[in-house]
Amino acid sequence: ALVGYENFDGYTAGSSLNGQTGGAGWATSSPWSAVSGISVSSEAITYDLGGETLGGGTTVKMTANSNNALVRSAPVTGGKDVFVSFIFQIKGGTPGSNVTGTVFTGWQADDATPSYTVDSIGYLGNAGKAGARVNNQSTSFGSNLKYGQTYLFVIKYGGWSNGAYQTTQVWINPTRAQENTTDPAITQSRTETTGGSSGFAGLRVRTYGLSTTDYYLADEIRIGTTWDDVVSPAPRAPLQFTHPGI
Repeated sequence: ALVGYENFDGYTAGSSLNGQTGGAGWATSSPWSAVSGISVSSEAITYDLGGETLGGGTTVKMTANSNNALVRSAPVTGGKDVFVSFIFQIKGGTPGSNVTGTVFTGWQADDATPSYTVDSIGYLGNAGKAGARVNNQSTSFGSNLKYGQTYLFVIKYGGWSNGAYQTTQVWINPTRAQENTTDPAITQSRTETTGGSSGFAGLRVRTYGLSTTDYYLADEIRIGTTWDDVVSPAPRAPLQFTHPGI
């Protein structure tokens, strides 16, 4: 089931994301919690997924650095697999050139005791690359991300064992049919026997190395319990979502 969706189109460009309650699904009465420097932007990004255009409206712009840059609750209980997808673009360098420094966002399965050194994370821009992390151990893609290019990023928090998500798998620009691909240019994963997020209470994003000139734009955030939930055609309002296990 799809448990959270956000396209930022209901918000005024230039406003703070903190306290905003749009989108669909998420936990009841759960606004975005965001630090200063996480704002709504008129800088649109788009991505073609199987003939459907994702994005095109307002985006979230991330220029601040924080372990808790943006957070929102969308609980999934019982150790079910959780999928997250969104489109993003990194701004700052010459469009088409490699991101070489650390311009980082970590997309963390939030839990009752969030810790970026323990939890399950799909990350972007670590030494210019995307990858998967569990218990502070990482596996990255071989190629660097590029400035000014819009990507689709999909994360799976899985491998539930010993009360934690011990596997993080990530995909860059997959087609809808590539959930099970083993192509290392499209997917990478990390599994650890200790650590990992002890549940999925929602999404927590850590940022590092960002500024008003080196920043992220993101759009079309989806959270679900299957691959199809997060790569299927965009939901249209009005929507009524249910939270698995609640």
